[in-house]
Formats: sequence, C-alpha cells, structure tokens
Amino acid sequence: MLLLLSAVIVSAAVLAAAGIVARGRGAAPADRAAAPSATYLRILATFAPGIAAAAEDPRALLVWQPLASTARAMFPDDFAAIDRAAGATFPFSREQIEAAHARWSTAWLSWEHAHDVEY
Repeated sequence: MLLLLSAVIVSAAVLAAAGIVARGRGAAPADRAAAPSATYLRILATFAPGIAAAAEDPRALLVWQPLASTARAMFPDDFAAIDRAAGATFPFSREQIEAAHARWSTAWLSWEHAHDVEY
C-alpha cells in the first residue's frame, strides 16, 4: 500500500513538473527575461518533492534524476544560475547520488546477509 501511495505521489509530481516545464517552454523570451527569479522559484519548487523523496528513499532518484537531466538540458542557463547559488549541481549533486548509492548498497547487502542462511 505504501509503495502504491509513493508511486502515485511521484507520478503526480512528475506530471506537475512536466506541466511547469511545458508552460515555461511556451513562454515568450521577453516574459522569461523579465522574471528570471520566478523561473528559478518554479524550478526549485518542481524538484523540492524529489529532493525530499530521495532523502527518504534512494530509489526515488531512479524517477527524479532522469527528469532533472531533461530539465537541465531544456533550461541550461537557469540551472547554471541555480547551481552557482547552491554551490553544487541542482537538484542532485554527485555527492548526494553517491550517498544514495551507498545507502542502497548497504541496505541490499544487509538483506542479502540476513537471507544467506536460508539459501
């Protein structure tokens, strides 16, 4: 049940992000130039749920990282500005990805060790 709820939440977030990206892409260049901070805030808001989800469960990166890569390709200047302000790659730094990998690997090795006796 929790897995299904998580999938629904992530799906809703992905659909919301796609809508935000689509609206931003269709905006006139003058509109985007007039309000860069609004664009930055939309990007930050889009990925906030993904950052929180990845902090809770490293598997969330499997959903959010491809979306982040696509958004970074579509809006490289906006993400470069956010990266400079954050001091790391937004929304997931290399260190965060490596830490998530370490957490997932540790959990998997723990599970494997606990089940070695059964096999």
